[in-house]
Amino acid sequence: MFCVLIGRTAFACAKAEFLAAIARNGAGINVRCPNELKQNIEEAASALGQAVNEFAVPAVVHEARRIFHGAWMIRLF
Repeated sequence: MFCVLIGRTAFACAKAEFLAAIARNGAGINVRCPNELKQNIEEAASALGQAVNEFAVPAVVHEARRIFHGAWMIRLF
């Protein structure tokens, strides 16, 4: 899947990729965090009408890509 990642569009793209990946293989990641953070994440997902996975995975994917993109840019200079 090819996506142009600009601002909030990155989250929509990551969500589409996430849903496509789940349909293909359903790989999982287990995350541990303090209960207060878990509750915050659950409440934010609920406020958007999303499951925690639908809410969290696009944000994590976006951040990972931002980091890799930054590392790639540093290597160019």
